[in-house]
Amino acid sequence: MPSRSRTLLLVTVALALSALLAVAQDRTPPDRATLEQAMRDGNWKIAYDGYRALAHDPATDPALVGNDLQAAVQAIYNLGNQADFDALVEKAIEVHAANPRLLWSAAQCYFNAQNGYGSIVAGKFERGQHRGGTARFVYSMDRDRVRALQLMHEARTKFPADFDRPTLAQFHIEFANMLLQNRRGDGAD
Repeated sequence: MPSRSRTLLLVTVALALSALLAVAQDRTPPDRATLEQAMRDGNWKIAYDGYRALAHDPATDPALVGNDLQAAVQAIYNLGNQADFDALVEKAIEVHAANPRLLWSAAQCYFNAQNGYGSIVAGKFERGQHRGGTARFVYSMDRDRVRALQLMHEARTKFPADFDRPTLAQFHIEFANMLLQNRRGDGAD
């Protein structure tokens, strides 16, 4: 009997170790080269899952995470899954709230959102088309523009004093363009 309980213990330990290894492998960040290839090949789900993981990982390189977020958004559009857009972007903002580059990229995602409409379902906004007759159709372009401006303002306050001047100048030009979009000349109401 003692050898049987020892065998059972060894099997249990082996299973626990393999489970720990599987969890550790899941935490390995996706390889960007693989994700770029998946995008080129039209493997949108693989690209989306990988870029989303990078965008939501606090350990992702602060200089690259904004590009990861934008790639995840592009994959969402290619999948036709716009309903996940807001959750994807807002989670990245939550995780990287102190990173001005990520906030800038998130603002670009909102400002350039490909579908400026959605539905109000049970008091909650849902981006994209909604099935069923209980939803109220709404445009989200102004809502998206306001959120983009909020994020640009927040990003502006987080750039370090010694930040790259040409990049900072580009940021301010883009911020001004977002602010003035359709608010001058023939576009003004």
